[in-house]
Amino acid sequence: MTPKIRGSLGLFVSLLALGACAEPVAMLPPSDTYVNAEPTPRTLTVDEQKFIDGMNAELMKLGMPAATVGGYEMNAASVLVNLGLAKLYRGSNRAFAEDKSDDIAEVSPPGGNAQITSSVNTSVRTDPLGFLSEEGDIDLSRLHRDQHLTSRGMPFDFYSDVQVIPYEQRELQPKDLLYAARRAHFYPVYGQLRIGVAILVDGADDKRLYAVVLRDERLNVTKGVPRTIAPGGSFELAGQVIDRTLRPLMVGVQGPKSITLDPIEVQEDGSFHATIKLPDPPGLYVVSLGRAEGNDPVPYNVAAFAGIEPTPWPRYPKGKPPADALALAEQIGQAVTSFRQTYGLPVLTIPPNLAAFEKTEAQSYAEALRAARQGSATALADWDAKKGARAAAAGFDASHLDGRMVVLSNIAAQLLPARFPPDAIAAHKLAQPNVAELGLGVAVIPRTSDPSQPPYVVGWDLVLPAGK
Repeated sequence: MTPKIRGSLGLFVSLLALGACAEPVAMLPPSDTYVNAEPTPRTLTVDEQKFIDGMNAELMKLGMPAATVGGYEMNAASVLVNLGLAKLYRGSNRAFAEDKSDDIAEVSPPGGNAQITSSVNTSVRTDPLGFLSEEGDIDLSRLHRDQHLTSRGMPFDFYSDVQVIPYEQRELQPKDLLYAARRAHFYPVYGQLRIGVAILVDGADDKRLYAVVLRDERLNVTKGVPRTIAPGGSFELAGQVIDRTLRPLMVGVQGPKSITLDPIEVQEDGSFHATIKLPDPPGLYVVSLGRAEGNDPVPYNVAAFAGIEPTPWPRYPKGKPPADALALAEQIGQAVTSFRQTYGLPVLTIPPNLAAFEKTEAQSYAEALRAARQGSATALADWDAKKGARAAAAGFDASHLDGRMVVLSNIAAQLLPARFPPDAIAAHKLAQPNVAELGLGVAVIPRTSDPSQPPYVVGWDLVLPAGK
């Protein structure tokens, strides 16, 4: 299976002068279950159609197919643009520490410590949609996109980007569209490429917000996991497989005491239906639908809260991003150790020769990735086909290695250790009691010719016992 790259979340912001509120873009009501079936998309405005046409022109220049408008993606873009607006309304660095009944807050002067003072009076806009419930949400450096979308019942299997630009710039310029397209470059598109956009004009602040969502529509779930459920409860999973490489389709369930991985029968027309029963212990359960093999991302990965109140999920890290490849590798290694200890399993060893092989694999994948971005249609497939020969040359049997190769932006590199393993399918593999060794390597991708290229490749392999 040819590996695939997913773009990362980018947020380009300027501090806005405060004035009258702009009206949020209309959104569909939140769902109590995680579904991504396509609703009918709303009618596009002239500016939105220009936005989509411009993005498609740039995507096609990069060798990607043109994206078709999707109702699910349009709704996601509306959520994101409203979230960006809510953050900008509330200010940054806790400069606006509270809302007062007269809509006036007292804030510290420039360079102050963001404590309430009596020095400056500034209008504080409200958050009518209730997006900023978490203390850290006031931080303008990121949207906490995944948490907000999953809290609305929306699986987040897509790339998204939000930009804030001057209002006088009536539309995104070619360089803006090209940059967004490069960040969203998929390798390859397995299913059908869908796009959603939202444009929010904030005339009083002389700004407008653009949001774009791109999704490789590989799997549509019409009956999904409920966000809250009773301990030991059951639910139905049903939908349509668009990407035929997802067969055999597997469902992983990671709970507080156990992790399971089971096949789901897929009919000839791609439809599937299964009933899933959770174990009795209350707690957080992660449910994942996807392939058990290959590097392609798991297209459906959600959380069910059984007998407990929902908490922010997936986790966002605290602190600074990893300083370099070594720091990222150490953080992932620590996350693996913590995960194994949670399930009462012995710590995995990382033999030096296996770590060296994995880092070499990550480096060679980075080279193949660069060739693919420069137009080679077979670079990644050739890399994948030759893994057995590379493993044999390093003294390993590739049939006993099971892992993934993932590409990360700076933000994704910060997120991965906090969310490792990234899904229930990977968790099931890492939780096998008869696995004792782990290979883990991180490489830095050269970005001299393409600054939008993600900077890290992370590879890991478990060494399976003979006969597995």
